[in-house]
Amino acid sequence: MRALSRRKTTVYTVTDASRPLSEDVDERQRHYLISMGIRMVCFLLAVALWGRIHPVLLGILLVGAILLPYTSVIFANGGRLPPEGADLTDPSELRALPPSPPPPGRSTTGSGENGSGVPPETSP
Repeated sequence: MRALSRRKTTVYTVTDASRPLSEDVDERQRHYLISMGIRMVCFLLAVALWGRIHPVLLGILLVGAILLPYTSVIFANGGRLPPEGADLTDPSELRALPPSPPPPGRSTTGSGENGSGVPPETSP
């Protein structure tokens, strides 16, 4: 009788699948709009309460109105998060680019004595 060989195969389930790109984009857009709403409230309060509140509170409102757009854009354009459990420090997961091909019409062995592809200089 022949023994059946059992191969270990990876079985993927629906719960292992990453979120669709559309959901990721929708979430980032929602966070961006909420942040811009908070920024608008900070700006409008700073303008409406100018000279009526303590300068420290006014400064906090202005800093929020100035810095929130920058941080919102950075997080909105940050892209997808890596999957949970991914080891970002493992060098085996890094991929190197392949070497570039030589330019067309050039020999890779070289034609000169020095092997650099440049003919040797001749003195007059």
